[in-house]
Amino acid sequence: MPDLKEINPKVSPTGINMCASIPSICGRGKCISVQTGYTCLCEPGFKLSALQTNCIDVNECDENPCEGKGRCINSHGSYSCQCHSGYSQVITQNRKFCQDINECSMPNKCQNGKCVNTEGSYTCECNSGFAKSWRGQCEDVDECKDPSSCPSGICINTLGSFQCQACSPGWDETHFGKMGSYYINRTFFFDVHPPLGKMLIGSAGFMTGYDGTFPFIKPGDKYEGHNYLGMRGFCAALGSCLPIFTFLIVLELSQSQSAALITASLLIFDTGCITISQYILLDPILMFFITVAVLSMVKFNQQSYRPFTAPWWVWLVLCGVSLSGAVGVKFVGLFIIFLVGLNTISDLSLLLGDLNLSLMDVSKHFLARVVGLILIPLFLYVTIFAVHFVVLNKSGPGDGFFSSAFHSRLIGNNLHNVSMPEYLAYGSTITAKNLRIAGGYLHSHWHLYPEGVEAKQQQVTAYLHKDYNNLWLVRKPEENDCKKTFPFL
Repeated sequence: MPDLKEINPKVSPTGINMCASIPSICGRGKCISVQTGYTCLCEPGFKLSALQTNCIDVNECDENPCEGKGRCINSHGSYSCQCHSGYSQVITQNRKFCQDINECSMPNKCQNGKCVNTEGSYTCECNSGFAKSWRGQCEDVDECKDPSSCPSGICINTLGSFQCQACSPGWDETHFGKMGSYYINRTFFFDVHPPLGKMLIGSAGFMTGYDGTFPFIKPGDKYEGHNYLGMRGFCAALGSCLPIFTFLIVLELSQSQSAALITASLLIFDTGCITISQYILLDPILMFFITVAVLSMVKFNQQSYRPFTAPWWVWLVLCGVSLSGAVGVKFVGLFIIFLVGLNTISDLSLLLGDLNLSLMDVSKHFLARVVGLILIPLFLYVTIFAVHFVVLNKSGPGDGFFSSAFHSRLIGNNLHNVSMPEYLAYGSTITAKNLRIAGGYLHSHWHLYPEGVEAKQQQVTAYLHKDYNNLWLVRKPEENDCKKTFPFL
């Protein structure tokens, strides 16, 4: 039963028991008869009316129970607080009011930041790499919008940070990077250049954790998730040696440090040299071997006054090794062989004209140069190709340039370890291929030539790649069954 309160008794002028006659005379209160008339005990939320005859509603909102944190809404016998955002209504035994909501107690209220509760709201103190958005949440800062974030590479934005990656592969980088991957995967391929440079690129990638899975399909593809830095770093390291070797070459030739410094500085600040040295290319490797060959030749010439000593042999052999390295990277390395050859001819002619040397001494000089500049480079050059064919033992895109016998050595080729019949029988399905290098398969198809002209003839051509239309059926001349699905001989 509600807690009732007594109000002033109302006197009935007629002496009638008003509570018995009109039980609801008090409204929201209890009528109690007294000697002087009746009295009303009002329920909570009600008070005596101005005429003191009944209980009327109390407007609690006049006392601002919501304390400015919400809108007070009076109701019959009570009230409620329609709280502002950030507040919630609290109901106790005696009152209702608006209380601050602790938003920070809610999970994930400030992702990527620290939640700080405030009166009627909250704020987010964002972690490093995040900034407060117009919604008040911590959102990732795209550092890559700032050009200074990665001045010499590609900026990859990450959650709360960023990464700098080297530029996407260029044209030739796509070419030689792919071949480096072939060596790592041991996949056979064919290229116009000798294999040494690509083998070194593949070795550098393998030793630095590259797994050879990046496809190198076209320039501009992103290197995301692939450890290509070892291959680029290897080329950059060899390219960075060029100014050093050039300095030593000019210093030996001119005996002038100023001239050597100027020459080395020209290479250091040469845009072309810097550019080709930072990508996966053969050029820095080629120039490395060329400069080492020239330096070795110059140093060897300086040892002419003490022939057949250890330094004399070291520079001679190093020159030969560098020659094999240069021509093993690109055939343009033949030019450095011509240079060293002309220098050797000049050197031998001077020795031959030296009357202080016997013919035996001149012969020793000649044989030493044959060993150091011809036999050793030739042996190394052949060894490079031997390693090339041993490593690349799986079928790949270069198969079509070689014979079927060569195909049988490649793992994954349909001719690998295949057994062939000794004699060819009628009804056999065969392929016919030119034995020359890059020779094509005998090829035909059902398309007639020329189109749009009455005199159409069947085409028989040579085709380098494997194809279903390379298959031929060996038939007897008198048989003529045109229902077969491939040509017949």
